[in-house]
Amino acid sequence: MFFTVVGSLLFAFSTNFALLLVSRIFQGISVGMLNGVAVAALTELDPKQNRIKAAFVGSMAVTIGNALGPVLSGLLGEYAPHPMKLAYFVHMFLAIPGFLGLFYMREKVRRPEAIRIHRPAVPRELFGRFYLSGITSFIAWSLMSLMLSIIPSYTEQLVGSANLAVAGAIVALVLSVSTISQIVLKNLPLQRLSLVGFAVTLLGLASLIVTLETKSLVFLFLTTLLIGFGHGPTFAGSLALTNHISPDASRGDIIASFYVVTYLGVSLPILGLGFAARWVGLNNAVFIYSALMMVLILISMYFWIIDARNARSVN
Repeated sequence: MFFTVVGSLLFAFSTNFALLLVSRIFQGISVGMLNGVAVAALTELDPKQNRIKAAFVGSMAVTIGNALGPVLSGLLGEYAPHPMKLAYFVHMFLAIPGFLGLFYMREKVRRPEAIRIHRPAVPRELFGRFYLSGITSFIAWSLMSLMLSIIPSYTEQLVGSANLAVAGAIVALVLSVSTISQIVLKNLPLQRLSLVGFAVTLLGLASLIVTLETKSLVFLFLTTLLIGFGHGPTFAGSLALTNHISPDASRGDIIASFYVVTYLGVSLPILGLGFAARWVGLNNAVFIYSALMMVLILISMYFWIIDARNARSVN
């Protein structure tokens, strides 16, 4: 929470690219530290220690937070004073109650070792299923990052509106659909949940390609719905699998590692897309990006099917 407050404060007073980069580093550290610990804490605080339920609550909290952020910041940026600063001050003050509340939380599990900062690690025997869940989340958030990047620009091009509140609302739609899909499909087995999410995502990518060719607002809306609906079960399923396979003693480390892979998915592919767009144009770059993601999805679906068979044989 400390890094969250510092990151927001730095963002509010950033005046150049270097300061923006430092601010983003502080925010990135805070997100990475908080998400892993939060899911571990949800599992520990649940009376029945239901790992699947805790993971679903954690995934929905992340998705809802990401949906509300663009709406609030869009409204503040468009209609409130100090559009480049106010959203960060609001974020900082929203974080303060959580920061204070942590002092009143008590862990149920007493750990004999002293608390120390260390690099999160995954036990070797969990590598196979961890990589499956990690690459699934990597893909899910790579595509969400794509949607959050191109939707505002395409909205301005197709709708003819540069209104920040409108752009924020449309960005929030894809994440809201993701949240709804997590609620609707939460009772499916983890493997089937991820397979359904990937199948819907493939349809969304096909719709995105049609959108690039036709510049159709209808297909843009359809792409938003399909990518959002596919993102929910793939992210929730991958996080639930990670939490399910994690031993109590190392759950925080494993989930933190999962989020490292997740945020690499948020950042690296979209950076590659940006560089590619300079050489081949945005439409061609998005087309190539979509084709590569389709290949990764099909490979991941194959391994999810194998995981489902292995799970049935164990049961």
